Amino acid sequence: MRTHTTKSNPCNESRSGRNGFRHTRISLVLLSLLCTSPLWAQSMTGGIYGKLKDAQGVTVVVKNPATGYENTLTPDKTGYYNVSNLAPGTYTVQLIRNGSATAEQALSVRAGAASPAVFAAATNTPSAAEVNAKNLDVISVSSTTTSVNTIDVSTVENTQIWNLSDVNNLPVSARNLEGIATLQSNVSAAGKLGSAQGYSGGFVQFNGAAPDENRYYINQFDTTNGSNMLQPTGVPDEAISTIQIKSTGYGVQYGSTTGGVTSGTIKQGSNIFKVGGSIYFTPPTSSWLNPNAPNARNKEDTSKYNIFSSATHTQSQITNNLWSSGPILKDQLFYYALFTNKGGSPQTTYDQNSGTTKDVFNQNPSHGGLINLTWNINKDHTLDWLLYRENDNSRHTQYALSDPYNPGSASATPYNYSHGINNEWLSVLNYTGKITDTLSMSAMYGYLRTRYYTHTLSDDQGGSLPSVSYFDPATQKIVVPPGGTGPATVNSPFVYDKKGYRLDFDWYPVEQHHLSFGLDHYNYVATIVTNTNPLGAWAYNINNCPPGQGSCALPNGALLANGTPYVSSAISYQNDVNRNINKSIYLDDTWQVSNNVLLYAGLRHDTYVSKLDTGQTYLRMPYNSPRFGVSWDVHGDSSLKIGATLGRYAEGLGVNYNDLAGAAYISQMYYYTYNCASANCADHGYLPQNLQQAGAPTGVVGNLPATVDGQVSHNIRPSYQDSASIYALQQFHNSWTAGATFYVSKLRNLMEYWNGATLVNNYLSANGYNYQLPANGLGYLYNPGKSLDLTLPSGPGGALQRVVIPNSYLGMPKPERKTYQLTFTLDHAATAEEPWFLDVSYTWRHLFGNTTGAVNATGSANSNVWSNGYDQSWQAPAFLDGAGGNLQSDAKNTLKINGYYRFSYGLRLGGMFTASSGVPLSCYSNYPYPDDGRLSANGNSQDSYYCGNRLISRGHAGKTGFWDQLDMDIGYDWKLASNSLSLDLKMTNVFNRNAVLQKNQVYNANVNDPTPSPTYMTPNLFQAPRSTMLVFRWQYN
Repeated sequence: MRTHTTKSNPCNESRSGRNGFRHTRISLVLLSLLCTSPLWAQSMTGGIYGKLKDAQGVTVVVKNPATGYENTLTPDKTGYYNVSNLAPGTYTVQLIRNGSATAEQALSVRAGAASPAVFAAATNTPSAAEVNAKNLDVISVSSTTTSVNTIDVSTVENTQIWNLSDVNNLPVSARNLEGIATLQSNVSAAGKLGSAQGYSGGFVQFNGAAPDENRYYINQFDTTNGSNMLQPTGVPDEAISTIQIKSTGYGVQYGSTTGGVTSGTIKQGSNIFKVGGSIYFTPPTSSWLNPNAPNARNKEDTSKYNIFSSATHTQSQITNNLWSSGPILKDQLFYYALFTNKGGSPQTTYDQNSGTTKDVFNQNPSHGGLINLTWNINKDHTLDWLLYRENDNSRHTQYALSDPYNPGSASATPYNYSHGINNEWLSVLNYTGKITDTLSMSAMYGYLRTRYYTHTLSDDQGGSLPSVSYFDPATQKIVVPPGGTGPATVNSPFVYDKKGYRLDFDWYPVEQHHLSFGLDHYNYVATIVTNTNPLGAWAYNINNCPPGQGSCALPNGALLANGTPYVSSAISYQNDVNRNINKSIYLDDTWQVSNNVLLYAGLRHDTYVSKLDTGQTYLRMPYNSPRFGVSWDVHGDSSLKIGATLGRYAEGLGVNYNDLAGAAYISQMYYYTYNCASANCADHGYLPQNLQQAGAPTGVVGNLPATVDGQVSHNIRPSYQDSASIYALQQFHNSWTAGATFYVSKLRNLMEYWNGATLVNNYLSANGYNYQLPANGLGYLYNPGKSLDLTLPSGPGGALQRVVIPNSYLGMPKPERKTYQLTFTLDHAATAEEPWFLDVSYTWRHLFGNTTGAVNATGSANSNVWSNGYDQSWQAPAFLDGAGGNLQSDAKNTLKINGYYRFSYGLRLGGMFTASSGVPLSCYSNYPYPDDGRLSANGNSQDSYYCGNRLISRGHAGKTGFWDQLDMDIGYDWKLASNSLSLDLKMTNVFNRNAVLQKNQVYNANVNDPTPSPTYMTPNLFQAPRSTMLVFRWQYN
């Protein structure tokens, strides 16, 4: 179920009676909503509240036999009562009058939410002023058993919560943080999630922003991969309980993002022992259940294909999950444990290298284990500890095809293979508690590690061999020995570590004000060591001098006699350690200025720190992000809420930036004469003997800047944007909620990488500086549209000085990305009386500018979502002519409908429908004026908007077409003694639509050729074909 929620007050319980509760006040509008405070925004606990019309002589008893919880509440004089810090689960609420129960209701409480106890003849709705009264004990609320789908007037935010029990009834192929986010019409992911397909790499985009602008949390810990900021470190889908999504107007508790925030919570145990399992079975490729995508032939040579998918075959795949939950110490200590095993599923394709290669990709059997321990210390304090470990193995094998695109012509022996081993660890410790009646806090510490290692064919063939090549006089070519050769370098496993902690406090100093303040701190390190082959990397050669010369120089300048054999030795070493620290503090105030009006103001201070391989800090960027909001409970009864938000959002840095600012490494070439009895020392296993060094080595020892921050423009600031939203939420009938949100954002600053040495050197020469940047030197981290503020030598070997090169000389435009977006939503909550769920969202969007964001997700030659984390188009001005226009994610209209219906006899039908208009296309080719100094040091490439010597602005080369898709789920639920069982048939793209989602936009590679290449505007991404999955679930309790 998706609910309109937001953060609400960290409510402190008031004390009276047997359990010391004192009455408090809160509005019924908090139903299904997240708290205003970060404590509850990602809380591990929930709550219950209500209001009685006739509370005289009534006490309220809240019980949960599953955890042994029992609490007796005395309503205040208005009839209001509530209780917080409840472990997720099913509770009963009883009304007791004169010692007898007069009414009872069962409620479901979720983590990070609270549930209203709605008694038909005994409740009314408090005013907005009561919502934020002093000593409140409120958390965001949600109930799966009541028929209310309310609107929260206690906050200016507007967020969504998805319950995985609802998602399980939908034909969702990916039930993780990213997959659930795409159920909303303002969120997209072209291509299969994480597939590297399409310009966005199959990654999620919120509101059209770049895919590296989002953040993903599990139990409050930011699991976003700090290497590239693209995707989260995953946990098993089966272990997730709820997912909360914030896409616009979120508060200062969240930073390092200009996109969306997705937060998941893990299931917890109780006093009731449960055990269960699930099996996910995907059949092999077939024309009916799992067909292939269509082919796309080459327009010029129809015997070739731009896409060849018809021969692709994927074998069946099975994923098994087995889980258990229950008590370790009754009423206090509980566990939830899960073991998952994913079977292998080899996929064979024949599309690469113009159809001359058979590729076999096999995700070998992988497994993982998860345990979540929950300790209810008492009713006010909870400790939770999540542990997860996963091992993945994959193998990629390549065979040559003697007849292109003919599977039967594949060689029986592979010419290459690689074996990847990936290990992941995740540990998160959470504490939530009440310090006083007016002060609550939460604390989190998390640790994440990823270790990846690749073993290749060359490792096996040359594992005990040196890297050897030699000059063959007969063929005049460089060849390798008949017995093979080892790799020139060897790499250690790639290791990524992330540690983080956060503290959040919520304080009610006076009646109308709720203050939240806190801090977070993340430290992440990515490490890989590259070293020379232990037996050496040797290249044998003969010093061939020009005719008539008795001696001549080697590449390092050493003189050798004509015809002298020599050998060169390549020495490489880099301990590549990329370190970043992101830390922040924040403060906000939620102020109830009148009964119906709420104001919000907050300030977040971030500090982004990046370090060189040496551990020295080369970049420290402090930045302030103010955010504001207002909401109006129009009728004072939470039936209609109108609100607005305005704020600044800054983006954090991935460690992929660090090597741009300098790296400590060795890359040298030594030259020797040698003496062996056989040619190239074959008699010694091609290891040279009797070496005598000839001259000095060439190359570099390190590529570090002259000063620690020497490759950073001194006026640099992080990427940031300003965003605003205006929204209205209307409740009608008990189970329906409608909403409309208008969102606008403007990118104000962008951090990129300047590498245009020619322009800088021209400026230095024209202004009397006796220094020139080396042609192959490092570039500079900078903000496009601003001057370059550099530290440079005054001359060769001279003192360092500040040099400011104005942007008027560089000619770089200011980065621009503007978004105008209107979203409508309509939701129906499933209830016992109305057992059907419906979620409808429609988004109209206009997205334009000259950049997609920090990464290039356009389809040009420099599209690099997967690689270095910056857009190479901003290295120099040549590729920005005509760059302004409609951006790649400017899909004007998107409609998504999700729902299911549960019949009384066990049958269940679910469905999802998506329809979207196409996206703009551009024309990319080489820059036609390569000698004007406006190109970067990387040279020319197909990133210019000049096509056939004519400038065609971004987004003006046509559009892809409209596409739609229907997904279906047919399920059946039944009971067998104490067992609950279900069987689902899930099918995506039922009608097997094959719309073209993206096209090849590269015009050609020749500067002067006005003729487009045969691949120009041919499809390079189709709608994913029909897929089918069979799911069986079982639970015993």
